[in-house]
Amino acid sequence: MVTTRKGQDEHSREEWLKNFVSNKIENALNNEDGTVSDLRSYNFDRYYGKQYGNEREGFSKFTTREVFEAVEWAMPSVLRVFTSNQNAVEFIPHNEEDEEQAQQETDVANYYIHTENNGFLLLHNWTKDLLMFPNGYVKAHVEEKDVVKFDRFRGLTLLDLNRFSEDPNIEIQESDEYNQFVEGFGEQTLYAVKIKHSAKECKIRIDNMPPDEVLVDSNWTSVELEGCPFVCHRVRKSISDLVKEGYDYDELCALGDTDDNTWNDERVTRLFYEEENPDADDEAGEDGASRMLWVHDMTIEADFDDDGVAERRHVVMIGDELFDNEEDDYEPVVACASIVIPHKHIAMSYIEAVQDLQLIATTVTRQMLDNIYAQTNKRHFFNEDWLLEDNSTMDDYLDARSDAIIGRGPIVGNVQPEITQPITGELLTVIEHIKQQPKMRTGVAPELSLDPTTLQQSTMGAFMGALDQASQRLDMLVRIIAEVGYKSLMGKVHTLLRQFINEPQDVKLRGNWVQFDPSTWQARTKMTTHVGLGFNTNQQKLQLLMSVLGLQKEALTHNMSSPEKIYSTLEKMVESANLGAASTYFTDPSEPVPNPQTGEMMPWQPPQPAPDAQMILAQAQAQALGAEQQRKAQEAQHNMAQDMQKMQSEMQKMQEQFSIERDRLQLSRDEFQAKYDIDSATGIASIRKTYAEVGHVEAQTVKAFADAGQATASSRKTAIEASDEMREAQDIIENGIDDDDYEFEDSTEAGEERE
Repeated sequence: MVTTRKGQDEHSREEWLKNFVSNKIENALNNEDGTVSDLRSYNFDRYYGKQYGNEREGFSKFTTREVFEAVEWAMPSVLRVFTSNQNAVEFIPHNEEDEEQAQQETDVANYYIHTENNGFLLLHNWTKDLLMFPNGYVKAHVEEKDVVKFDRFRGLTLLDLNRFSEDPNIEIQESDEYNQFVEGFGEQTLYAVKIKHSAKECKIRIDNMPPDEVLVDSNWTSVELEGCPFVCHRVRKSISDLVKEGYDYDELCALGDTDDNTWNDERVTRLFYEEENPDADDEAGEDGASRMLWVHDMTIEADFDDDGVAERRHVVMIGDELFDNEEDDYEPVVACASIVIPHKHIAMSYIEAVQDLQLIATTVTRQMLDNIYAQTNKRHFFNEDWLLEDNSTMDDYLDARSDAIIGRGPIVGNVQPEITQPITGELLTVIEHIKQQPKMRTGVAPELSLDPTTLQQSTMGAFMGALDQASQRLDMLVRIIAEVGYKSLMGKVHTLLRQFINEPQDVKLRGNWVQFDPSTWQARTKMTTHVGLGFNTNQQKLQLLMSVLGLQKEALTHNMSSPEKIYSTLEKMVESANLGAASTYFTDPSEPVPNPQTGEMMPWQPPQPAPDAQMILAQAQAQALGAEQQRKAQEAQHNMAQDMQKMQSEMQKMQEQFSIERDRLQLSRDEFQAKYDIDSATGIASIRKTYAEVGHVEAQTVKAFADAGQATASSRKTAIEASDEMREAQDIIENGIDDDDYEFEDSTEAGEERE
C-alpha cells in the first residue's frame, strides 16, 4: 500500500481530497441558491418579458422589452467582427524568421475554432451569455471516446472480405454469399456484408457552458480564470456517455443516487416550458446505461502529496467518488464578461444596465394604457332609485349586446359617467425620454442606421460622426471579448493541438492546401488583437486600403513599391471584404505560375508595359523617316551605278579612239622618218609639226581622264552620305527617338523642308 511522507495511505489521502473538494463546491461562486444565481434568473425573466408579479386584474399587464432590444441589437455588431475577420487575434512571432510560421499557426487555430467546431454558434451563444449574465463560459478540451459505426457493402470479393476480417477494429456481423456474372470474368462469387467499425476518436471540442454549471473559487477576484485555485464544471451525464469516455461500467453502476442539485432554481427558470423537464429520465424510472449521474470535472490546487506545496491537479468526481486525480496545469474553462468590474470575478451584464429602465417604461406605459382604456370605456355612477327592482337595468348595462337600458325616470341626474383626465401626451413625453436612456448606457442605437429622417436631416459627415460615437461603446465591448475571452481561447486551442495532434494534418487555409505538424510547434503565449476599440472597422479598412493601393501603383513606377507589397494590400482588402482567399482573385507574385505555351511552372514575371500613344507615333514617324532616307539612298546608289557605267563606257570608247589615233600617229611617224632620210631639212619641219599635234592629242586624253576621276569621287561622296543616313534611320527604328534630342515637326512642314 502506498504511503505519503507523513505515513497516511492513499485511501486516506483520497478521503481528505473528497472532503476538500466538497467544501470548495459548497462555497464556490455560481452555486445554486446564491445571489448570483438569483440575479441570472431575474435577468432571464426580463429578457423574456415576463410579468413582474405586481399586476392587477382589470388593468394593463403590458411589458416593454428594452432588455431584449439591448441584447439582440448588440449581438450583430459583435458577431460581425469575429465571424467576418478570423484574424481578430494573432500569435506574435518570436523573431523575423518565425513570422510565416506564426501566421500559419494563427490560421490553424482559427480553423479549429470556426470550422472543426461550429464557430458561429459557439460565438453566438458565448456572446449572448455574457450580455445576459454577469459572465459567459466556454470549455476547450479534447474528447476521446469510442465511436461505433455500422456500414453495409455489396459486391465484395473474397479478398475484400479477408481484409475486413484481418482488421481488429472491424466486426463482420452479417455476410451473404451470391453468384453474379461479371463482364470479362464470367460467373463470380460475391458477398454482401454488414460490418461494425469500432474506433477511438480524438477531437478538439469547444463547448458553451451554462453559467450555473461553472463553479469558481469564492476568493477569486479576476474575470480570467488562468491560475484560479478552483474551477469546476458540474454537469449531469448518462452512464452510457461516461462509458464511452473510458470509465468502467460496473464502477459507475455501483454509485448511489446524488440528485440533490437537479431542480435548482436557476435550472427551473431556464427550462420554464412545461415540456422542458430535466428529470424526465429519473421520473421514467430508467436504470442501467441511461441513468444520469452528476459529474464534477475540476482543476484544483491541493497539497495531495502533503509536501507543503499545493499543486494543480485535474480531478473528476462522479457521484461522491473520485475517478481521476492527476497533476495537470491545463485549465480548460475560459470566462468572459461584457462589463468588467475590477477586482471581481462576477462582472456586470448588459441586462443589468437597462433592466431598471424596462421596469420604469413598463410602469409608465401601463398607466398610459389604463388612461386610454378609462377614456374609451368609461365607468358610470347610478342613482339607486333609477334601477329597476329586478336588477334588469344593471344587467342590460353590463351586457354590451343589449339594445336598450331601461330604468325608472329620466337618465339625466340619475346616470353620471366617470370623468377621466387624459394624460397620454404627458406620458408619451416621459416614455420617449426613457427610450433614449438605453443608448447612453449600452451604445446600441439602431435608429441611427435605420431612420430615414436621420439621414435626410444630417450631412454624411455628421451622420458618420454620430454613428461612430454611438459605436464606441460596442467597440469597447468587442475589444473586451477579444482581449479577455478570444485570446485565451486561441491559446488553449494551440496548446491542445501541440499536445494531442501528433501526425501531420492537411487543411485548406486562405485558398491553399497546407500541411502542418503541431508536434513541432513551439509554445506561444503572446498574442495581439486587431478588432474593437483602437482599430478601424472593415468598411474603414477597405477605404484606407483603396487609397494605399493607389499610392502603391504610383510608387511602383519609381521603384518605391513592389508587386509583392501590392499583393499584400489586395490580400488585406479581400480579407476585410470577407470574400475568401485572395488567391481566388489575384496571382501571388511569390508563387510560380504555369507557362502559357509549355504548361511548365515558372517564376512569375511582370508583363511588359504597353507603349503609350506618343511613343507609338514617334516610332511610326521614325519608321517613315527611315524608309524615306532608305529610298533616297537606294536611288542615289542606282544613279551612281548608272553614272559609273556611263563613265566606264565613255572611257573605253576614248581608249579605243586613243589607240587608233596612236597607231595612226605611229604610221605617220614612220613615214616621216622615211622622208627624213630623203629630205632632212624638209622632214625636220614636218616631224616637228607632227610631234606638236601628237602632244596636243595626249593633253586632251589626260584632261579626259582627270574629268572621269572627278566624277567618280563625286559619286563616292554621294554614296557615303546616303549610307550614313540609312544607318541613322535604322538606329532610330531599333532604339527609338530621344525626346530631348529630336523634335517632331508637322508632317507637311517637314515634308516641304525635306523637298
